[in-house]
Amino acid sequence: MQKRIKYLIVLVLVLLSGGFLVLKLSGSGDLYMTPAEFKAERNSSSNEVLKIGGLVMNSSVSAPEGGGATEIKFELKDAKESLSVIYQGIIPNTFRDGAIVIAEGTLNDKEIFRASRILVKCPENYLPERALSSALKGTKLEKWLYR
Repeated sequence: MQKRIKYLIVLVLVLLSGGFLVLKLSGSGDLYMTPAEFKAERNSSSNEVLKIGGLVMNSSVSAPEGGGATEIKFELKDAKESLSVIYQGIIPNTFRDGAIVIAEGTLNDKEIFRASRILVKCPENYLPERALSSALKGTKLEKWLYR
């Protein structure tokens, strides 16, 4: 009888810890939506914090005049849609046109995404600009990379 009780207690503890683990891991993924997915599902409340990822559209980055600004506006795009984003805070050094960015924030009343944090994803293959330009000197790829 005592063996059965011990077995039952161990079983209950294993099930409880497994359930706790599943609950903790279900919401902890660092997943994000693309602008197309966001616009297709647009049923979220304005106070819900979302993560939206995509490419910074070329020539879409603008900052107020005066230099040293900490507020920027840009368009985040994927293959189908784009979304206007306003971010106020420290701008990462790697933020530029064409960068892959994940913006975390909320949608305001004017259909503009107000980001409270932006993350710039690093390129998978890094080569210093000097080495890359000397290796590709005069090729079509060099013109494409540095347009």
